[in-house]
Amino acid sequence: MGREWVWVIAVLLSLAAPADAEQQRQPEIIYIDEMAPPRTLRQMYADAALVARVTVEAIGSPRRQSGEMPVAISRHRVRVIEVFKGDELLTPAGGELTILQPGGTVNVDGKEFTTQYTAPLLQLGEDVILFLVPAHEAQTYAIAYGSAGVFTMKDGNAVVPKLIQSQMKEFSGTSVTAAAEFMANLRGMRPGRRLPAPAP
Repeated sequence: MGREWVWVIAVLLSLAAPADAEQQRQPEIIYIDEMAPPRTLRQMYADAALVARVTVEAIGSPRRQSGEMPVAISRHRVRVIEVFKGDELLTPAGGELTILQPGGTVNVDGKEFTTQYTAPLLQLGEDVILFLVPAHEAQTYAIAYGSAGVFTMKDGNAVVPKLIQSQMKEFSGTSVTAAAEFMANLRGMRPGRRLPAPAP
């Protein structure tokens, strides 16, 4: 996978002129497809530019992405807890990142366009491990492989994305995996110097 993430626009519906005023009020729907994830966690780790545990601190309102298609993009601010892959000097624990996610509704010249994506938008306060690829701005990232690149931390476990529960051999069809074991696995994938786990 390349260094930059490309969202693939699969289908744009309802391009024909609406038949009446009621139809005119209905937003046109843009569907965003996601790239199929690899077969192993190690390969997804290798594909990502940055793998980090973060807390979602702010949720942005959808805005139109630059380009011909009126795709809605939300910008979220997250706080880094631990970096499993990436330059810890550029992305230190306690630092901030901006995460871009497609989804939401935007108004363009009086017409609403809703972007539908297979990955749910991040939620305020969530504790998640993200597999990220760089966007076009400094310290700004997109989530690799859509929903497959988000592991939610809950009750001492990491929730395995449905898309890869059966696909990746590391999870063997399970919906959750012990958070401590999962994070130790990620730390072990890092080449060279091993970073210590943060203090609880």
